[in-house]
Amino acid sequence: MEKTLYEENLGVIEVHGKDAKDFLHRLTSQDFKNFNEGDVKNAALLTANSQIQFLFTATLNLGIFSLSIEQAYVSALHVALEKLHFAEDLSFKTSEPSEQPSRLTEPERIEKGLWKFGMDITEKNLILEAPANSYVHRDKGCYPGQEVVERVFTYGQVAKKLMKIQLNEPLKAGENLSAGGKVIGKITSAHGVHAFGFVHKTHYKNLTKIDQGQIFDVGDHF
Repeated sequence: MEKTLYEENLGVIEVHGKDAKDFLHRLTSQDFKNFNEGDVKNAALLTANSQIQFLFTATLNLGIFSLSIEQAYVSALHVALEKLHFAEDLSFKTSEPSEQPSRLTEPERIEKGLWKFGMDITEKNLILEAPANSYVHRDKGCYPGQEVVERVFTYGQVAKKLMKIQLNEPLKAGENLSAGGKVIGKITSAHGVHAFGFVHKTHYKNLTKIDQGQIFDVGDHF
């Protein structure tokens, strides 16, 4: 699936050293052991119950991993990695990306169907409540949060999930979504008749019509 996370001001943390691949493999939701030169993969650092700590994109060039993340989170990710680093042969260095993604206004972002970390999805959310399946590699083995992730994949769905909504009329962030008069979700960001919001599993899994309009999977066109 096309990446749907909005990014506008990236920073980079480089991970150097012979233990970098094993270190990142053990701690993140992505398969770093099978990471090859030139690969680009999305990855996440999660809590034990699979809440999102950081979302980033990793590349490997000349044996150096580069982790691209919004500039606002670079320092916190750097600190988190240092805390998890003990005797491994590796080091971290912050740098700048070779290019920045195109910036969009809020209306443009929402109309293009790009969700925003810190607004539509936050650190309180489970990774599978976000449209972030590309950040999770199911066959890689153990990592923090893996047990919860696999339990959801195996036995059912998360209770709520971020969806795109085509509204009948404009709503604001924080307003409720309903079906048959019963509250089944909440708007996280909106512009005009386009919005993002959390929807309960009774409605998101079948893309059921709601009182305020129609819901779509993130990645589908409005």
